[in-house]
Amino acid sequence: MEDSEYIIQEEVLLKRAKGGDLDAQSDLALIYVKRRNYVKAEAWLLHAANQGHVDAQFNLGFFYESVLKDYDQAKEFYLKAIKQGDIDAENNLGWLHERIYADYNKAEICYLKAALYGYARAQYNLGRFYKDIRKDYDKAEGWLLKAIEQNFEEAYTKLGELYLASLKNKEREN
Repeated sequence: MEDSEYIIQEEVLLKRAKGGDLDAQSDLALIYVKRRNYVKAEAWLLHAANQGHVDAQFNLGFFYESVLKDYDQAKEFYLKAIKQGDIDAENNLGWLHERIYADYNKAEICYLKAALYGYARAQYNLGRFYKDIRKDYDKAEGWLLKAIEQNFEEAYTKLGELYLASLKNKEREN
């Protein structure tokens, strides 16, 4: 989209957002994120998220996680989105538990919940988790194959790594 199109889109969204349209508030915030106007982005996301807008809750969680590095706030808004059935938020919460809090049991539970819904990214993350953290290659293979069934590209590479690691382990045993 060209700059002039963003300006027009921003004007339309701003009018709708000020009128109370939660979708517009969330979408407007994403424009501000792209422009690196994080103060306005956070304000509009908070406005929509605190009124129960699930996409804004997820986006605010991701904003706190990736932009502001405020992981406790990210967790709070992911949990709000999860309560409304957001599977992507469940997966991202798993990532926080794994990578930030090093709470592997909670990470596994989050990934598993999202993976059981058929969410390919969570299936991949669960396979990666079983390979890299739990060293349970059978479970890793199963979940990576499920992600591959949905053409989740990263799973192909991780499955190759898994097979290579498995071969190396067999060589060491012999």
